[in-house]
Amino acid sequence: KQWYQRRVAITAGGWESKNKEHQCVPSCPAGTNYGTGPKPAPSCDKPFGGGKTQDACFCPEGQVLIDENCVDVGECGCEYGGKLFEVGDKFEKGDECKSCTCRGEGEDCADMTCKTKCKDDQLEVDVEGDCCPSCLSDWVTAVNPEAEGEQGESLALTCEVEGVEIAAEEVTWIRNPGNEDITKGKQAYDVSKDGLTLTIKKVDKKRVGAYKCVVEKDGSTSEGNFDVTLPVEEDLIVAVNKEVEFTAGENAKAECTLLQPVTEVTWTCNGKKMTSEGNVEITVKKAYTKITFKPAGTEDAGTCTCSAKGIGTEDSDDVELIGGDNELTIKEVANPVECMEKTKKDCRTGWTIESANGNKVTSKQVKVCKFNNGKTSSCKPSKSSKGAFERKFGKKRKIAHGGEYVAVVTIDGVETVSDPITLNIIANPDKGKGKNKDKEDKKDKEDKK
Repeated sequence: KQWYQRRVAITAGGWESKNKEHQCVPSCPAGTNYGTGPKPAPSCDKPFGGGKTQDACFCPEGQVLIDENCVDVGECGCEYGGKLFEVGDKFEKGDECKSCTCRGEGEDCADMTCKTKCKDDQLEVDVEGDCCPSCLSDWVTAVNPEAEGEQGESLALTCEVEGVEIAAEEVTWIRNPGNEDITKGKQAYDVSKDGLTLTIKKVDKKRVGAYKCVVEKDGSTSEGNFDVTLPVEEDLIVAVNKEVEFTAGENAKAECTLLQPVTEVTWTCNGKKMTSEGNVEITVKKAYTKITFKPAGTEDAGTCTCSAKGIGTEDSDDVELIGGDNELTIKEVANPVECMEKTKKDCRTGWTIESANGNKVTSKQVKVCKFNNGKTSSCKPSKSSKGAFERKFGKKRKIAHGGEYVAVVTIDGVETVSDPITLNIIANPDKGKGKNKDKEDKKDKEDKK
């Protein structure tokens, strides 16, 4: 309802003064009477009207004219901020922080009731111009969250707090991983008097990582996060080959190229710092470094790391040494071997033996043994002849010497057994004839005497 558009009495427009002798009474709207009354006429704002008088159509006492209708003063609405409210409507006066109810004779107001309830990580703050406090999220922020330092130089990390004043003891500095409290770590860090700036005294690889300032205020917590890094360094050293394969018994070499001038070069293999001793030889030149195992065994396999230090920087690279046993190729010269007992005819078992790493196999590394039921016995050193490793059986050989024989090769403590050769010793059909003839000749000589 637009109650306040028409709040005046209906007048005759001065007709009476111009026609004083008239006997006519102006026609008034229903419910009003013509007469002399206050000017301006009574209204919701001024139920008794103004201090002057006028002749007009007036509502009965206790009523006011609204849109040509007389209504009780108790039915008047309320107006605030250019808006009209009916009786019973509730509205707020924000600039006065009041909650009001429209009554027939005005408005009933009281101080606003605030229902602000913040989360654990939010802070309740008063905002100028607002009647109720607000909940502030992320009220702590990192000023320089992506903090890049310089090797060996100091680096300051700063947090900023919004909407509240804090004390230094309400700030905790944490380093991750490990959730380490470094607030009082005076040896490596300094904290400002207000607690909001942490200074890393000397940035190096040990000091890079995640940091945060944690602020607790009135039961609420917020934090600012930092990622401390160092500039990407240029490589100082790089492996020539990431993997080096070798066979036990041969030399194995890992080599790294030096890309820039360095102050120190070291080698570490399987967690052990290496030096030039035993079967290890380390070489360091201006442009490269290498480690050589002379010869290498399977125990030398693993990860070798070449490391280099420069001015304010260091670098390393890994080489995988992949070692295998020294495989042997053993072949029988002849199998089976058949010999006659007690003759001067040659009788021997023999094998050719080649090493996978190309190293020469010596007769001292080979022995020939009798082989029976998976076990060796009666072993004798081999003889090398025309590339074969042999065992000879002389003219006194017997049938009992027959059976299976194997070559047993021992290199760097690793024993390899060949497939067996079968030696057959057959009976000599002339066995004993030579002795009888000698006896007969001796008898003839004696008879002649």
